[in-house]
Amino acid sequence: MNFHLFQARYWAMFAFLLAFIIAACSENTPTEVPNGNTTVNGMVKDPGGLTIPNAIVEIINSANTRIAADTTDDDGAFLLAKLPDDLKGLQLRISHSDFRVAAQELSAAIALAGGPTGISFKLDANDSSCGSIVVTVVDDSTGAAITGADVKISRGESLRTKTQTDSNGIATFGSLPAATYALRVYKAGYRVLEQTLTLGECDTLLVTAELLRSEGDKPQTKDSCCNGVLTILPKDSATGLVISGAEVRINKTGAEGRKVISTGDGGIFREVCAGNYEVRIAREGYRVVEFSTTMGCNDTVTVERMLVKNPEENDSCCNGAITVTVSDSASGSALSGAMVKAWKDGKLVKYETTGSNGTVTLGALCAGRYSLSILRDGYKGIEFVAELDCNDTIITTRTLRSNGTTGGGDTCCRGSITLVVRDSATNNVIPNAAVKLTKAGAVVRTGKTNSNGEVVLNELCDAEYGLFIEREGYTKKVFELEVGCNQAIEETILLGKPSKPSTDSCCTASLSVRTKSEGAWLNGVTVIINKGGVVIAEGTTAGEGSLILEQLCGYTSYAVTFSKTGYKSQTFEISYGECKRLDKSVVMVKE
Repeated sequence: MNFHLFQARYWAMFAFLLAFIIAACSENTPTEVPNGNTTVNGMVKDPGGLTIPNAIVEIINSANTRIAADTTDDDGAFLLAKLPDDLKGLQLRISHSDFRVAAQELSAAIALAGGPTGISFKLDANDSSCGSIVVTVVDDSTGAAITGADVKISRGESLRTKTQTDSNGIATFGSLPAATYALRVYKAGYRVLEQTLTLGECDTLLVTAELLRSEGDKPQTKDSCCNGVLTILPKDSATGLVISGAEVRINKTGAEGRKVISTGDGGIFREVCAGNYEVRIAREGYRVVEFSTTMGCNDTVTVERMLVKNPEENDSCCNGAITVTVSDSASGSALSGAMVKAWKDGKLVKYETTGSNGTVTLGALCAGRYSLSILRDGYKGIEFVAELDCNDTIITTRTLRSNGTTGGGDTCCRGSITLVVRDSATNNVIPNAAVKLTKAGAVVRTGKTNSNGEVVLNELCDAEYGLFIEREGYTKKVFELEVGCNQAIEETILLGKPSKPSTDSCCTASLSVRTKSEGAWLNGVTVIINKGGVVIAEGTTAGEGSLILEQLCGYTSYAVTFSKTGYKSQTFEISYGECKRLDKSVVMVKE
């Protein structure tokens, strides 16, 4: 929370004391642990009757405290155990980022189901979850419809839902928000089909999936080594983030080339045969990367490559826009004076106030993933996520619900979480720790600790959040935190070294580089060290092309990228045994 928003000192003191008390009690929820004999289970479904994975199912008591929780599995199922024998005052609450929050008295849900098992709950879709994907699955050779094929759609790393084709070979998915989805179709006797789909807001996408027959029960010898999986991860050299929308091609001598479009999980090729492959990665605004890689028999291989933006095109994908129209949920009338803010990588990048027509346009936005918030006095604030392609324009309508107050009412979306990350052994602050904040499974804020080990995540609505904190050389920390209405929470997080042999925990290694071109030392080369999607260290060569990067960990590998305007970018892998200094000289070639 921005403390300048609160001028009344007593309110500020109250918020501070409340945050201190909560932090002192526990950094995890639920705050009350049930110890009864009641167990309930059931299934969560969408309006079309398909199961909803990754929905959060909670039991809330009369004091508005969460006493039990579970997340639905791939079949939409949940189980809550050790609930009190007396169910009076207990409420069942279910939430998912694509659907409206649903709540019901637990005793009523049990009565409707005829017992504590087999509870079925349907969620209503959000206003923005109005798209659909219709998949028709047919035999590639005959064109005949394929009945009973398993069809799944995923978003990011999570399954969104699944179903089977009907007698006409059709599988329909509804109540979908605008996003990029991964489609997977499987039927015994056929090869698995996977492809990427992009769904616009409230669009209906018609897809025909043509399945190829497999080679039969007795595959030929030449196919016995064709069950490999090759994943190509194209990453932005500046941020270390996986680049979506890149065209990834693989080619093998004597075989037909293959192509996929990368998602947040990269470009994935399945049923890859053993052999040597030429790989090409192309994305608008980036320099093309080409390299070769070798697949063994039925290997599973992941290869990372850093893509550097073209100097002359660094801004070529920064002409996107997000247009938001805000209206009252009850009357449908336009709402003026609503503040719309866009966040990217944990930083506020744009904000505007809606005019008399309730509409605002945030322009000059670069391609990427944005978290947006809408605040207005007298209404409950909301948050949502938008994925903006290169120079794309997203047009969306959002509704706000009145909180029952008149002018000057509290929006409950001005909360904040301030974290200070320290070493559990030395109490020294830890800079460059990656922090990710999630809500109902969606990432809503990201950031990195500064030189003081501090990071601030602000403009948060009252909700349950998941926090993920990572730093190379330390054990990842994951916990949940509840932010109350406009609450400011301050936490000190202690990260410890992994409890592994000492050879795994040394982080005193360094890398000394020298860069040159055409026989002379070359200054001004940007050097970025990356591991697992996180930039560990970076710097620029100077003083006869030299640079030393320190505080690297031993017994691991890193990707190191060298780039400079007018020169070809190069990426190398370096591996450390014991903690020591490695020396590397790189010759930069002009484009």
